[in-house]
Amino acid sequence: MARELAGDDDLSATKLVEVLAHCASKIAVAQYRMMRAASMIHDELAEDHAYECSRTDSGEGTPAQLLDSVAAGKDPYADFGPDGLEQAIAEVDAVLTITSSRAKALIIAGDAARYRLVFTSYTLAEGRIDLDRFLSAVARTDLCSPEAIEDIDAHLAMAIQENPQMPTRSFNTGRFVDRAVGSGSYPQANRT
Repeated sequence: MARELAGDDDLSATKLVEVLAHCASKIAVAQYRMMRAASMIHDELAEDHAYECSRTDSGEGTPAQLLDSVAAGKDPYADFGPDGLEQAIAEVDAVLTITSSRAKALIIAGDAARYRLVFTSYTLAEGRIDLDRFLSAVARTDLCSPEAIEDIDAHLAMAIQENPQMPTRSFNTGRFVDRAVGSGSYPQANRT
């Protein structure tokens, strides 16, 4: 590795731009895989937590009964521990040495990549966008209805593929995310 890096000193600016592009695409692929893995960790831990809860509580109580038991001093957290999301956040932030809020954002982005913004997430995997742009797309499409999100995802991914890379601000407000969400073509988008 050190020899490879030392060779960078002899490269022209044009070649160094190619090095940057290559490294960015490798990073994007790794980020795509990490956020999907974080999402799958969450799924497994949430399922395990739900199973453990079902072994001791039928779940047939009404919300009023649940509130009464909490008011009487029963602590569901003490009985069942952290839920699947909390456990996943702890696992992801420990392994990646990132903040809990960043770990949660990766888990949410992984869920979006697997279920809501599938085509757009492929543009991250291909290195066409970076993780920050994908996180922005996730946040800006969060309130879109399931009916609208499929079209928005397909059109957003197509626009990313057909256009050159751009600054984040242009990505958010230019021809991409905000236009896709706010356009009259997607009346089901519940964006405020």
